[in-house]
Amino acid sequence: MGLTVPPPTKMVEEKEIRFKVNTSSEELCKALEKTGLSNPRVLYIRDVYYDDENYSLLKNLEGYRMREVVVKEGKKIYFVYKKKRDGKVYEQEVEASQFKEKILNFKNEIKIRKKRVIYTINDVEVVIDDVPGLGVFLEIECQGSDPQKFFDTIKNKLNGVERIYQGITELWFEKELTGHN
Repeated sequence: MGLTVPPPTKMVEEKEIRFKVNTSSEELCKALEKTGLSNPRVLYIRDVYYDDENYSLLKNLEGYRMREVVVKEGKKIYFVYKKKRDGKVYEQEVEASQFKEKILNFKNEIKIRKKRVIYTINDVEVVIDDVPGLGVFLEIECQGSDPQKFFDTIKNKLNGVERIYQGITELWFEKELTGHN
């Protein structure tokens, strides 16, 4: 079965760096607030990635994701195609009808739940993801500036953070399908 992906005309590169955290999300929030960050938003997210019986998309670091986001105001659903190439992550929103057509023959559903806390300052989002079974992660994502430069300004207040180069889905795939942590 040949997989076709949406045209790359609307693909957006995500400028981000990610860390595995060896503390609770609550402790990490306290540490981040000592750096001056405040007023976080809290989201509850359920991601569902769709793939064929051989996990061809995930093995090639791409995927179709339905994201359900729950906040106190209600729920919103997003449909996205993502891919990772040369260490960069690209994302493109997909119309619901196109998304449903693309996933029609996929056999596997990978479900990942997480609690997400987001601090925003200027063009920087500082994100804490607490993922049952995988742990706590810190992500710094920027629109125009360099996420590493921002991290350098706050790293002295943070303990137990280790830079990683895999996304949560990649880590899930590695843990669940290969048995490695």
